[in-house]
Amino acid sequence: MENRYEFTSLAQCRFSWQPRRFGTVAGFEAVAKGAIPSPPVAPGQSGRLKLPLPAGWKNAEALAVTACNPQGHELWTWVWPLQPNREFAPAGAPIASTPMDDRLLLKNGGMEVAIGARTEQLLSVKVGGKDFSLTSGPLAQAKWTLLDSGWLKLEYAVDPARQTNVVGVAFDYPEAKMLGKSWLGDGPYRVWRNRLKGQTFGVWQTAYNTTETGFKDWVYPEFAGYFARVRWLKLATTEGTLIMMIPDENTFVRVGTPSFPPVELAGKTVVNMPSGNLAVLRDLPPIGTKFHTAAQIGPQGTTPLVSQPYQGTVYFRFESAAGTAN
Repeated sequence: MENRYEFTSLAQCRFSWQPRRFGTVAGFEAVAKGAIPSPPVAPGQSGRLKLPLPAGWKNAEALAVTACNPQGHELWTWVWPLQPNREFAPAGAPIASTPMDDRLLLKNGGMEVAIGARTEQLLSVKVGGKDFSLTSGPLAQAKWTLLDSGWLKLEYAVDPARQTNVVGVAFDYPEAKMLGKSWLGDGPYRVWRNRLKGQTFGVWQTAYNTTETGFKDWVYPEFAGYFARVRWLKLATTEGTLIMMIPDENTFVRVGTPSFPPVELAGKTVVNMPSGNLAVLRDLPPIGTKFHTAAQIGPQGTTPLVSQPYQGTVYFRFESAAGTAN
């Protein structure tokens, strides 16, 4: 730990630990909590915190460490996930697809999915006989599998040298039908490639809004954008609930398309968003400031987050508006 105070020793500050468990709604459950001895680290120096954690603390979902100033005011709480993303991968056996003309049909109970036979494009989803308006363009190096547990599994491969616009997989869903989202990951605010810090790992919830940052509506956090370290996400819509489970590390999820103020007011903060308003990615666009482009600010705005080919997986589950899982 680094002491960035000018005149205050960390011995005057207070530190505490707290293993956490998460549910499906915003917030957390503290499994236990305790104080951390304050190290005598002088201003400008670095030292170590020794956490007297109880037995079994690794069974929690996350570990939080809070720092307070000498007056007892919280400076920051760091939260680290303890379980790997792969623990969230749904189980289930694959169901055979049925070829039909230029498409493959995947059926399980009241769920029917149509995939392009040659393009791996997601053409349509039906839940209980009603359309669920999630689609995609052609997906290179992809494979769809419907599991008997009701989960739709997508395995894909990405080469950042070729997929320079969308470094991941992108889908389309009508934003007019989005009502809100909840997720386990970093939040509650969105991130950009050059603005990744400042978020906290946990379960967050945001109702749909069209806030234009600093200009219109003033409802925060903004609904649309990129969100970091997402493990699962529930998108509430007028058609039902779309659930995404992501067993891969270092991924971002895009939900919706951010609205920006008029160019004459926004300056260089308007981002040219790629196509696909629902996406799972390893890289994302940077953002500029009022007077400078992202490239002018520093290397974080121009250095890709991933440069080597990689493989990924995402699971989808659809719940109809009546609440029936498929």
